[in-house]
Parts: sequence; C-alpha cells; structure tokens
Amino acid sequence: MSIIKPTGLRPGWRKIMIVVTVVVAAMLGYGAWMYPDAPFRKCSVGIETYCGKGGKQRTPSEYEDFRKWENTLIFVVWPIAVSLQILAALFSRQKKR
Repeated sequence: MSIIKPTGLRPGWRKIMIVVTVVVAAMLGYGAWMYPDAPFRKCSVGIETYCGKGGKQRTPSEYEDFRKWENTLIFVVWPIAVSLQILAALFSRQKKR
C-alpha cells in the first residue's frame, strides 16, 4: 500500500485518507517546529517559568499553548484519524473483479 495514494480504496475514501494524513502530518510538524524541546516542566518551585528538555525557559502562556496543542492532538486529531482509517478499511474496499 502506498503512503501517498492508498490503493484498494474507492476514490472518495482515497481523497479522505489523503486529507487525514496531511492534517496529522501538519499537526505533528507544527508541534515539532514550535516546541522542539518538549515536554515542558516547572523549572523551580514558586517561579512561574517552565523549561523544556534543552533547558530553555518558557512562559506560562507558551506552556498553555503547548498543552492545548498536545490535548488537541491526543484527544481530537488522533482519534478521528484512526477511526476514519478503520472505517475506510472496513467499508470501502473495492470488489475484486
């Protein structure tokens, strides 16, 4: 099965799978670009700064943006992508002639 052009799927499902793949890749790319030193943690007790793996300090707003992106990826984008992949595999196979 090709990554770019899923084979064995009806044309409508094929387009949906390509869009889903692009959306997931874009979300992952956005996270890698914006938060290369993720995950974040508190730098020290009592100070409202966060640090990544590289030690770069982040503001609370950057931390909140990271958490929103992470939660959107985990609880929205990923389940939708996986469920559409399963539905496509179950219901849209072309009949062999």
